[in-house]
Amino acid sequence: GGDRELGLRLAGATWRVWPAAGRIVEGREWLTRLLDRPGPGASVRADALVALAGLDYWQADFPAAFEAYEEALELYRTAEDHSGEAEVLFGMSMTATWSGDSAEGARLAAQARVLFESMGVRAQVGETLMAEGFAMFQDREYGASRPLWEAALAISRELGADSLAVTQLAAVACIEYQSSASDEATRIALECLDQACGLDNVGLCVWMLDFVAAFTVAERPAMAVRIAGAADARRTSSGGGMPIEDLHIEPARTAASRVLGPAELEQAWAEGRALSLQEAIDAAHSLRPR
Repeated sequence: GGDRELGLRLAGATWRVWPAAGRIVEGREWLTRLLDRPGPGASVRADALVALAGLDYWQADFPAAFEAYEEALELYRTAEDHSGEAEVLFGMSMTATWSGDSAEGARLAAQARVLFESMGVRAQVGETLMAEGFAMFQDREYGASRPLWEAALAISRELGADSLAVTQLAAVACIEYQSSASDEATRIALECLDQACGLDNVGLCVWMLDFVAAFTVAERPAMAVRIAGAADARRTSSGGGMPIEDLHIEPARTAASRVLGPAELEQAWAEGRALSLQEAIDAAHSLRPR
């Protein structure tokens, strides 16, 4: 209706709805349209840029996310908004690490933690612990990263940050997998899947399906490929998502290609892409270790 300031305020406050609903592209289009001109005010624009960066991040468009974060950071620093500055530094940390620069990710996370600790903001201190743990995980320091992830998870559970807790618990599953404990990794991933379903968070459900498929492909390759195909279909329709191969985890389809013939592999993939989300979730539960 032409009220850009109201639109930007709404977008800045509610952006997490879009990835949770599996509609990242739609949210990103609205924000891009609202931000296509300067103004209306520095604080409103900065908050909306953080929202856009968040959608870019969950779409795995990390260069775009970093660009939006950098503009927001300049606005927050000019306004001496230390809370906003710390939030952006955290977002930039996670984005840098996903982009392959874990050293920069760790540096930015440490900067954010100093600011959050000075403000006594416990929830965000937990987020920076997660960011530091993520940088260590990407450097393949799995054992050393685990205490940081678990500390962050404990804070999220204490404060009721349920969606964040799912991603942090999923990291524990990845650490178990990297430690060759595939059954335990699968159990934890299925627990994450159940929690994501309970939150009606489509984006997290799809991500957890990818983990379950990758963790179980050695035992049930065809079923794992179906689940991965279902995840791929939902991820494509929502506009993107985090690639598990960037977490040093081989995707189920790639792993299965070494044991299934081309025709069987393509059939399983096509069958999976035709599944509903609930059918894929039910199929994932059929892979629970005995």
